[in-house]
Amino acid sequence: RGVVDVGAEDAVPLALGYEFVGLHIELDGGVWLNGVAMERLLRCPALEYPIAFDEVAHANDWETEAERLGLMWHNALAVDVFRTLRFCGVLLLHAPRMVPHTLSYLPYSTYRRPHAPPLPPA
Repeated sequence: RGVVDVGAEDAVPLALGYEFVGLHIELDGGVWLNGVAMERLLRCPALEYPIAFDEVAHANDWETEAERLGLMWHNALAVDVFRTLRFCGVLLLHAPRMVPHTLSYLPYSTYRRPHAPPLPPA
């Protein structure tokens, strides 16, 4: 685990992704890593810890057992990637434009917030 000195002349290890309320990264939106982050992840020791799900954010009420199992593995990977980046000292920059299926968030964004959602022009 290394300290990140953002005032240093060297590049900072950065990841760009959609962070979901400090619990995981939405992997469907992708994760971008700069070269410094890649090098840091290659040198970082392997993590062995139990994956803990948030009761509300990771609720799994899908209909079939196969769908529930698929969602559980998706959530576990999302939590693991998020925790690994943090443990290894990679700074995660939250990128709202990397939200998967942005249009499904449009009604929430429009009706619950006083400003327009950050969508690119059509």
